[in-house]
Amino acid sequence: MVFGFWRLLLVGALLGTADLAAAERFRVKYFFDEHEQSLGIIELKFLSARRAVAIGRLDGKTRLAGVMISTNDGGETWQQEPLKDLPLSIFFLNDSLGWMVGQRGIWQTEEGGRSWRKVSGEQGIAKVHFLDAQRGFAVGAPKKFVSTTDGGKTWKKVPAGDLPETRPESTIYSQIESPGPNWLLVAGSSIPPRNMRRFDLPAWLEPEDAKRRTQRPTVMVVIESRDGGVTWHHGTTSMFGRISRVTAGSAALGLSIFQFDDQFDWPSEIFKLTFSNGRSTRVFRYKDRLATDALMTPSLAYVAAIEPATEIRGIPIPGKVHVLRALSPEMDRWLELPVDYRAVASRATLSQSPDGSIWLATTAGMILKLEDR
Repeated sequence: MVFGFWRLLLVGALLGTADLAAAERFRVKYFFDEHEQSLGIIELKFLSARRAVAIGRLDGKTRLAGVMISTNDGGETWQQEPLKDLPLSIFFLNDSLGWMVGQRGIWQTEEGGRSWRKVSGEQGIAKVHFLDAQRGFAVGAPKKFVSTTDGGKTWKKVPAGDLPETRPESTIYSQIESPGPNWLLVAGSSIPPRNMRRFDLPAWLEPEDAKRRTQRPTVMVVIESRDGGVTWHHGTTSMFGRISRVTAGSAALGLSIFQFDDQFDWPSEIFKLTFSNGRSTRVFRYKDRLATDALMTPSLAYVAAIEPATEIRGIPIPGKVHVLRALSPEMDRWLELPVDYRAVASRATLSQSPDGSIWLATTAGMILKLEDR
């Protein structure tokens, strides 16, 4: 009888979790659907519960243009505006001051993205992170790590970027996060020359060669400062795959995403990072889910993933978008949340509004919100 009681209690708990998921669904709030044009949304940021800004690229078949999609009413309506550069990433210090990284330089807004002005022509930058209105850092390639003390107008090399003994031409610093005050975490990968693909012919056009290739280890590079960039420490680890995302949920925990070539059974893996002791624990790995983004809230973790459309994962065919939520702090079990059936993309990103709502943006021009059914 005791066993039966606990069994019923467990079943009831699982059914309750399933009912909770069934009561929620990612619903479309914006969908770009124009003839002979496509819009790839790169990043979505909420500046307040009502104001949000997304950047993307509009492919008009004859030319590629940068665009911004914004809302002033919490995502009920969205407006599209042109940008003067092809955007790569955005960072906001508060609800008005922000920076955008473009192919031709760095842009700044003091009006929550309503207008942008170019402040620097610095090249090779992928992402920026600012500690205040004047002090900031930027990462990119080749092995680029620079800082500014004038709001992004001028940049100078950070010597700590040279600490890892990796080849500059094959090293990319792609991530910069701040787990806590004055705490900076820079991460990237160094790809061995023999593992670098030809630029003139992608691997998915050489399926027979792709089958013969074997995944070789890359070098993960991490540079860290806990005093606002005064002193730095670094480390390198040889591992398979390339780091594609690092996100810090708090000063205690973070998540890192690694993606793999076609030879691996798993397209990606996610590790939970425990900053206090430097431990990392694998918490996510599915053969039919390519993780493209992760989000940590104070109590929950979410993963945005793509179901590969073909066995050769590099082929540029959009796949079905999936979102999974961790069922426990250990993140050892994940629950799929329903997503609108029209959501297909090659990449999806997550964002959280200050009101706590969870949002999803895709490279197929769609923005969705997690809502009760």
